[in-house]
Amino acid sequence: ACKRGLGPARHSSPFPMGKILDLSNSEHPWSEGGPCHPRRTLVLGTWWLCREIELSNTLVSDIILDRVQGKATWNLSASKSDPSALGAARSHLCSCSTSTSSSSSAPARGSDPLCPFCLLEAQVTFARDYATRGPQGTRGDQVPLFPNRPGACPSKRQVVSTIVAAARALGLPTQTVSGAQAWGG
Repeated sequence: ACKRGLGPARHSSPFPMGKILDLSNSEHPWSEGGPCHPRRTLVLGTWWLCREIELSNTLVSDIILDRVQGKATWNLSASKSDPSALGAARSHLCSCSTSTSSSSSAPARGSDPLCPFCLLEAQVTFARDYATRGPQGTRGDQVPLFPNRPGACPSKRQVVSTIVAAARALGLPTQTVSGAQAWGG
């Protein structure tokens, strides 16, 4: 009786992360108003278990990069499981090198195209540089991590449209058999 009339779950198709490297790795958004570096946006969002609104609103100042340890920490100001908005910090280590190893046989940083540390480091560098291209020439860490134009954050809807564009590019259906949208945040 509790489920009567509710219909199917919405926006709940599993995204095939194993195919993410098949997508374009360009700076250009995949959808109108979507974030620059969309593949990187989706990979980082997956590593840090972010919803579309978190990807939309994150600033460079929310990121801590410990280059010595190869550790990236993302401070999430509020999350779905944090109704008090106390925030949470999630960290990942570099998956393509060990910073404590001086062995020449150790892989170089940046050798793993899905490395959470290296991708986040590259995104922070891009976001800081990209913000300086705008009319205000913004500098510093109070700039969007995933901008859609210099100094501007994409909306929640624009991030979702990027997810839908990725699904389309991979040949995945955008609607379920019931007609509901297959993709969401």
